[in-house]
Amino acid sequence: MELRQLKHFVWVADLGSFSRASESLSVAQSALSRHVADLELELKQRLFNRTGRGVTLSEAGKRLYAHSRGILEQPLRAKQDLLQRNDVPTGRVIVGLPFSVGRIFAARFVQSFAQSFPQATLSVVEASSEHVLEWLTAGRIDIGLVFNSAEAPGIKAKLLLEDVLCLITARKGRQSPKKLTVIHMRDLPKLPIIIPSSPHTLRTFVDARLRRVGLALDAKIEVDSVSTIIDLVRLKVGDAILPGTTLMAYPAARDLIAHRIIPRLPFRLEMAIYESRPRTIAVRRSAELIETLIKGLVERVH
Repeated sequence: MELRQLKHFVWVADLGSFSRASESLSVAQSALSRHVADLELELKQRLFNRTGRGVTLSEAGKRLYAHSRGILEQPLRAKQDLLQRNDVPTGRVIVGLPFSVGRIFAARFVQSFAQSFPQATLSVVEASSEHVLEWLTAGRIDIGLVFNSAEAPGIKAKLLLEDVLCLITARKGRQSPKKLTVIHMRDLPKLPIIIPSSPHTLRTFVDARLRRVGLALDAKIEVDSVSTIIDLVRLKVGDAILPGTTLMAYPAARDLIAHRIIPRLPFRLEMAIYESRPRTIAVRRSAELIETLIKGLVERVH
């Protein structure tokens, strides 16, 4: 398996066509076909499904694609690290964030990064925690912020914020938006809960906690987008179970109330890195910046 083969495989996958990839790369289409065929022979699996309009990735192709993007990034990162001088952060840093964290944190982080590291380049991607961890393992991102990370080979996680899950409801009548009430976990199955679908980290965590006491949610509506869930709660379609800090992203959310759930449901925000993968100065400084900004967020919460 050669870098050139992986590069050609990724271009074909991105463009969905051998002919378009051939034109973009200025490489003969026969050479691209041969490189993909060699990969398929070596891996003993078909990587593309041929269609009348081009090609799409097979299940095996999707797995190889996730690895290939990270593998192809590594030579560039190694070059950037070795060319670095005077301890000035340069090169590219890719950070993965959960959607809910992105709404609270991304803009402030991007602004601070641009001011602190003007010679470096930043790329921010948002996804669920489980996808952020997959990208980190595959080498597609340098730093991942995740909720309740499970132990995984090579992944080192550092606690940034100890949050708790709350029941988010629409305010009723003249009820004070600042009034904090309490709801017992055993009462959650009785409510019209709107929650992400499995295997979303939050859904997996809530289901596991309820199973421990012999309960289960009867969720009629599953939505993975936090902003959409908030909109549905505002429309009084149902209630939500979300981290308490979520409402920080909605400063005008006077029509929403966060109720404390008992027993307490801790939901940890962690910064994850792939420990054995070399980190550039820019990546290390970015990790320090993230930690500083999250500490400021914690102080605001408390």
